[in-house]
Amino acid sequence: MKKIWVFFITLYGCIFLTGCGFFNKEFVSIEDYVYPSPNLEQESASSYTASNETDLKNSLISMVDSGEKEGQIVISDFYSGNVQEDMDNAIWQVKSQDALCAYCVKSISYEVVTVVTYNEIDVEITYSNIGIPLENIHKLQYSTDLSDIIETSINNCEKKLVILVNKSSYSSTDMENLIQTTYESNPMICPVEPEASVNLFSGKNSQRLYEIDFDYKLDDATLKSEKEQLNNITLFTEEEMNASEQEKVLTVYGRMQNVETGTGSSVYDALVMNSANSHGKALGFVALCRELGLESRIVYGQKDWEDCCWNIVKVDGNYYHVYVDSTDEPILKTDEQMWGSFRWNTGDYPACEGSITQ
Repeated sequence: MKKIWVFFITLYGCIFLTGCGFFNKEFVSIEDYVYPSPNLEQESASSYTASNETDLKNSLISMVDSGEKEGQIVISDFYSGNVQEDMDNAIWQVKSQDALCAYCVKSISYEVVTVVTYNEIDVEITYSNIGIPLENIHKLQYSTDLSDIIETSINNCEKKLVILVNKSSYSSTDMENLIQTTYESNPMICPVEPEASVNLFSGKNSQRLYEIDFDYKLDDATLKSEKEQLNNITLFTEEEMNASEQEKVLTVYGRMQNVETGTGSSVYDALVMNSANSHGKALGFVALCRELGLESRIVYGQKDWEDCCWNIVKVDGNYYHVYVDSTDEPILKTDEQMWGSFRWNTGDYPACEGSITQ
């Protein structure tokens, strides 16, 4: 090891132009010279450290997670393995075993560079054109908040939604069903129910990424106009809002009885155009019940062997069927009273066994 002699001199007196002078004291410090070395901890959003292949893989995943197009990985002095072979394996793993990388990474290139006393890997990442900014991808640990994200997306009339979940058991069909259930629980968020197509990308340990495309079947201007009209309709008076649950159901039933039978199948058709088929009327019923704080849902079944929709509503703790196109008494019906002309998959819906006197 070379020695660098460093003199710390305190000068008292004069220094003569000739270079001669006198010194009161002289201090000498002798230390080993140490070359500057990089900080092997992450120095910035694009600088990482690696001691093995796992570190290389995690560094690449972190870069993609942050949407970085380039970065550096500093190779530790204690690295175990062959850097180039390990890097090739790491790239293959992240592109085939990480859902986010499989979805949005087009290619990863790299170069191993020697910088004075250490090696680093310069990485360049090329992303696919996914149709939305990378930062708009929703990232969840579990599936618990999926409905909230879906509802917000439909409420904003977004055409693409991408959700990454680290632990999820949802298949693409499960996601499509969740989207339908989420919308039908609150139809006022959008004048039409969007048709959703789901692409699924899987990673290790139940990691899944869902690419969801929404089709509203309307141009942007029409969709915006219908949404504004739906949001501006007059719903209920203060007195109706403060009524009993049974009175609220009768109010909603009466309102829906004024809707003519037509071909439209949306909540907009039912509540704004006042003309809809059974599906549109069932959506309108759910929307009005929700505004009054009542729990309601759509039933998909048959009436006289033809496809038909109606509702189940919860009143004072019990469930009842309601078919708004019926004038038969009672309005709130049990399973037994409903069965015959109407048929449905009973296992998909709560039992309706209430006993309200109407």
